[in-house]
Amino acid sequence: MADLIEPGSISCGQQVTNAGTDVAITAGVCRTVVIKALNTNTGLVYVGDAGVAAADGFVLRANESVTLSISNRSTVYFDVAVNGEGVSWISVA
Repeated sequence: MADLIEPGSISCGQQVTNAGTDVAITAGVCRTVVIKALNTNTGLVYVGDAGVAAADGFVLRANESVTLSISNRSTVYFDVAVNGEGVSWISVA
C-alpha cells in the first residue's frame, strides 16, 4: 500500500482581476504543487515564472492541471485570458 502524504497547504482558489497581469501563487515552502484551472473558466490560464503571459506560459484550459516540483510556491505565477478567472492549488510540504 502507498504511503499517505498529508497536504501542506490547500487553497480554494486565486483569481486575476485584470487579464494580462501575472499573479504569484501564495508563498509557502513545498515540495510539490498542483495547479488547476478553475472549472468555471471560459478562457485560458498561463502558468510560468514572473512576467508570464499568453506568449510564453504553460497553457491550461478549464479543469486542466499541472504538477510542479518546486521549493516555494511563490516562484509560480499565472495569468488569464479573461478578467476574474483563475486557479486552485494544493501543495505538499
